[in-house]
This record gives sequence, structure tokens and C-alpha cells, in this order.
Amino acid sequence: MNSFDKEIGVCKPSGKHSEKSRDRDLVKIVDELLLQDGQIFNKDTTYQHKSFTNVRKNIIKNLREKKVKEWIIDRLPTALLEL
Repeated sequence: MNSFDKEIGVCKPSGKHSEKSRDRDLVKIVDELLLQDGQIFNKDTTYQHKSFTNVRKNIIKNLREKKVKEWIIDRLPTALLEL
């Protein structure tokens, strides 16, 4: 089989893998971040999907903590039995 591989020009892999430098990619990323002027993590409060116009921005804002705790405690025994 080795002689056949030689005849058709099959080369054995060297077993060594070179690692490509990431420097160029990192420079591109940093340049892009600098163009954003530090605004990449700012929240866009003006965006609203057209399908969700009636959804409040903070759906848990008006939850009453005491009522939520009571609701959880009332359902906890049943939930544990289902485990």
C-alpha cells in the first residue's frame, strides 16, 4: 500500500498543526469598538418590536412581593409531590 501511495503522490500528514495568529482579528475588533465610541453596551430604549407594542418594558415592576411569596408557598407542596 505504501508504494501505491508513493506512486499516486499521497503524502503523510506531518502531525504538526500550525496556529494562526489572532492579532489581525483582534486589531479589527478593537478598531470596531473604538468606532462605536464606547456605546456598544448601551441599552436601546427606543426599540420596540411591532408585534409586542402592548408589552410593558418591565413586566415584574408591579408585582407585589408578598402576594408572589404566598402564591409560591401555596403551590410548593404540590410541586414537590410531582417531583
